[in-house]
Amino acid sequence: MCVKHVQSRLLVTVLSFALATPLQSLAADAHNKPQNYPSGLSWVMQAMAALTGGNSVTSVTESGTVTRTLGGDQQQGSITLQSPGLMANQISLSLPRGTLSETRSWQNSLPAGTWTGFDGVQHPMAQHNCWTDAVWFFPALSLLADYADPNLVFTDLGQQQYQGGSVEHIQVYRTVSGLSQYDLQVLAMMSTVDYYLDSQTALPVGMAFSTHADNDLNVGIPVVLVFTGYTSVSGVQVPMQVVKVVNGTTVLQISVANVSLSY
Repeated sequence: MCVKHVQSRLLVTVLSFALATPLQSLAADAHNKPQNYPSGLSWVMQAMAALTGGNSVTSVTESGTVTRTLGGDQQQGSITLQSPGLMANQISLSLPRGTLSETRSWQNSLPAGTWTGFDGVQHPMAQHNCWTDAVWFFPALSLLADYADPNLVFTDLGQQQYQGGSVEHIQVYRTVSGLSQYDLQVLAMMSTVDYYLDSQTALPVGMAFSTHADNDLNVGIPVVLVFTGYTSVSGVQVPMQVVKVVNGTTVLQISVANVSLSY
C-alpha cells in the first residue's frame, strides 16, 4: 500500500470530522486492543485450508434467490454476487421494485465503492465505509485469504460461544507504517473485521464489522453475516445460505443456487 496516498486520503477523512469530533472522542472509539493477545495467523491459515482445500481461488460468481427486508417492506427476487479478487465485488439484486447494485474495488492503493438504487442513479460510497471486507458473501476471498499482507494484523481473541456453538474469535484490522497515531486509530476504526471460526472445522460461521454514517465516522452501525449450509464446489467450501443483519435487523437472506469459480 502506498503510504503517501493513504496519508493524503486519511488526512481528508480526519479533517472532515476534526471540527465536530475531538481527538479524545475519536480515539476512545477507535481500535485500542491490548498488545498481549496472540497472533491469529495459525487459525486463519487453518480456515483457508478448510475453505479452499489447497486450491488458489481467484474469482467467484454466485447466483440465487434473496429476500430483502427494509422496515415494513419485504421483497423477494434474484441476486448475483461476483468477486474478481480480494477487496472487490459486483452485487446485483433484481426485485419487484427494480434493481439494486453495489460495486467495490481497490484503486491506487485505496478502496472505493458505488451503489445504485431503484431510481437507477449511481452514488459513490463514503470512502470510510470501503475498508471492511468487500467479499463478505464468500469467505474464501475474504480478508482471511490475504493473511500474507504485512499491513493486516490478525489477532486471536480466544474461544467463545457463537450461534449456538464453540468458535475461535479472530479480529483483523489494517495498519500502515509512517502514519501518525491519530491516523492509525482512524484506519483501525474503519477497517476492523471480526471473524468467528468453528472450533472443530475452522470454517467461518460468522463475520462482523461496523459501517458508519456517510457524514459522521463516529456513528457506528453494526453489521453481522451468518454463514450456513457449507457445500463443496470443486473442492472449495461455499456457504449456500448467507444472512446479513444490520443494526440487529435481518435485511438480506441469500440462498445460493449456482457457483462458478476460477483458479
